[in-house]
Amino acid sequence: MVKHTADVEDILQNVFLKAWMKLSSFRFEANFRSWLTSIAMNEVFQHYRHFRYRPTCAEFPNFEKLVCAGDSPEESAQRAETVQMLRLASARPPKKYQEIVTLCDIEQLTASETARHLNTTVPSVKPRRFRGKRMLSVALKGMTAEPVLTRKAA
Repeated sequence: MVKHTADVEDILQNVFLKAWMKLSSFRFEANFRSWLTSIAMNEVFQHYRHFRYRPTCAEFPNFEKLVCAGDSPEESAQRAETVQMLRLASARPPKKYQEIVTLCDIEQLTASETARHLNTTVPSVKPRRFRGKRMLSVALKGMTAEPVLTRKAA
C-alpha cells in the first residue's frame, strides 16, 4: 500500500510502537493478527492523510550566497564545485527527508518545532532526520569517491 520502503519502515515502527503501548487494552475476543493488521491499516491511512495535507518547506537554500568576495579564483572554483555537489546530493533523498534535514540542520529548528511545522510527531522526526542525514552523507561520499591517480617516476 506504500510506495517507498523508507515510508514502510516508518509506518511499521509506528505500528509496533502503538501495538506495544495498547497491548494492555487488547481484548482476546478478536484474533491478535487482525488487531495488529487494523492498527497497520490505520497507520497507512493516517500516513496518506498527512502526506496529502502536509505543508512542504522551501527547497534547499541558495548555496551561491556562500561565495566570499575575497576568494582566490582557485577557491571560487572549488567552492562552485562544492556547491554543485551539495545541490546534486541534496536532491537524492526523498522529499520527506529533505524537508526534515532542511528544517533541523539548515534552518536550526528543534525536533518539536519541525514536527509542528510538518504536522507530524517528534518520534517520527528523529529517525527521519537520521535517515536523511545518512542518505545525504552516502550521496556525498559517492560523489567524492574518485580514483587516486599515481604518478610514474621519471
